[in-house]
Amino acid sequence: MFKSVKSKVIFAVLSLSILGLISISYYLSSTLSNLSNTTSKQSLSMLSESIYQTMTTSMMLGDPQVVESTLHTAKSIDGIDSLTIAKSKAVLEVYAPTENFTTNPILLDVLQNKKTMTIEKDVNGHHTIRMIRPMVAEKRCLSCHYNAEVGYTLGAMDLVLSLDKNDATISKTNMTLILSLLVSALLFAIIVGMFFVKEIFTPLDMLKEKIADLVRGDKDLTKRLAHKKGNEFGDAAEEVNHFIATIQETINIVKDLGKENSNIATEIDISVSTIVQSINDVSDKMHQNANNVEALSTANRTSVVSIESDLIRLVEVASRLQNTIDEFKS
Repeated sequence: MFKSVKSKVIFAVLSLSILGLISISYYLSSTLSNLSNTTSKQSLSMLSESIYQTMTTSMMLGDPQVVESTLHTAKSIDGIDSLTIAKSKAVLEVYAPTENFTTNPILLDVLQNKKTMTIEKDVNGHHTIRMIRPMVAEKRCLSCHYNAEVGYTLGAMDLVLSLDKNDATISKTNMTLILSLLVSALLFAIIVGMFFVKEIFTPLDMLKEKIADLVRGDKDLTKRLAHKKGNEFGDAAEEVNHFIATIQETINIVKDLGKENSNIATEIDISVSTIVQSINDVSDKMHQNANNVEALSTANRTSVVSIESDLIRLVEVASRLQNTIDEFKS
């Protein structure tokens, strides 16, 4: 799919940028959300403590109207979704005999175990955090709550804090953060692209073009690749120049050997011509000698025939002389 180095580099940079952007966005969003939740819980704890102290102070006055006014004022604080106080049986017996004792299992658990409970919910887009805190009787409380004792749970303060505004702020912050990261990623991509174009792609294309000129051009081996030292492309160009120089030296050696071979071939040709001429001269002399020998042979044969004729005549003469001698003797 990606055959060229350029496409592979671009794909790798884009992939890493997108993965980095997603990872950073998720990390920052998660960190912001956790920080916001931690801050909300701390705020809830401080707010609950403040309201608790305010309510206990108003209760010490012993006037139910003051307590109700204080509770109403506390409910009007921005961010509080609801604020109620579940009364224990001892309190209901003295101050609100007409009210029913709570049947909520969570409140009953807090009243019985005297442990603060924190509950976070997100239902239908409504995000809340709820703190139920037991109101334990102290010695100073016994002046009003004569039917209780120290350590008895007089009630449970049920405080519900809305986190919708907080979530909206987090969402807005996340959107701003994502947009900022997108802009940063775009600037990063542009800067990285410019860097790769200047430092990698352009030198690579120039190196490729110059090598192509050497291969397909005038094949002038005296040319060398211009390069900058100090980077990988400069080192590659230097090695290519060394390779070209080696080829040039080899070709020069081959040319010199070719000239020497040509000179040797010329000398061999001259020597062969001389030898052929000598052979021709010798052949002519041999033909001449052969003719002379043949002439001599012919002359010798003639002489032999003449001698044979002379011998025959001598024999005939000798025979006649013998006959003549024989005739004289007789």
